[in-house]
Amino acid sequence: MFETAQDPSMIAHTEGTAPRLSETGDLSTQTIDVNSLFNPELYETRSFDLRSIETTSFGKILDALPLPALVLDQAHYIVFANQSCSRMAAGCDQLRGRNFTDLVASPRNADRARALIDKTEVLLERTFATRKPRVAEAILEFDEQRIWTRLHLRTVRIGSSKYLLVMIENVTSEKTREKMIEREQTRILEQNRELEEQVRGLTSQLGETREKLHDSTRRLAQLKEALKIERQKVETLSPGGD
Repeated sequence: MFETAQDPSMIAHTEGTAPRLSETGDLSTQTIDVNSLFNPELYETRSFDLRSIETTSFGKILDALPLPALVLDQAHYIVFANQSCSRMAAGCDQLRGRNFTDLVASPRNADRARALIDKTEVLLERTFATRKPRVAEAILEFDEQRIWTRLHLRTVRIGSSKYLLVMIENVTSEKTREKMIEREQTRILEQNRELEEQVRGLTSQLGETREKLHDSTRRLAQLKEALKIERQKVETLSPGGD
């Protein structure tokens, strides 16, 4: 979850907004063992180079995924990026060797930026430690373009080592629509409050007008009564009267 939801171009220029990484996890604990998708000799002899992962069955499966997917080592560095990552970055090779925290868009405030990096690292470490699948939301930055994403994290085992599979779902449009709806709801609520205030003002004015009308009616009745009395006096005093 974030404090704001805008299209990427607007997010990139949002001042003072710190993307807040949020996460959820289920109760299952499971590391996906993908050793059967590799030649055992490669990792048993420790000669396996993860940069050639795309030549393995596991790499081909990742490349077939419609979602961008990254494989991180336990130091949080990207050791593989599938072909779908080209939707976000100019070249998948540019992602390899980068720390995942470098992709998390940071606010300009140094303290907030450091806190966000720390929170991201805690999330990755917790996923490694608990082996629980997790879902998190964060704004990632690729080639100076900021994208609101939903991250799906799972641990995988290759040989005796654990890695982290991060599948990236672009939810910028979804979040933009949500924000637009929130802004529209806020506008309508504010409009309703203004109308209610106007109604209260008109009701108050109507009450005052009614009071004035009642007072005028009462005075008119008094004047009529006084006029009636004066006429009676005039009739009594006029010639021909008793």
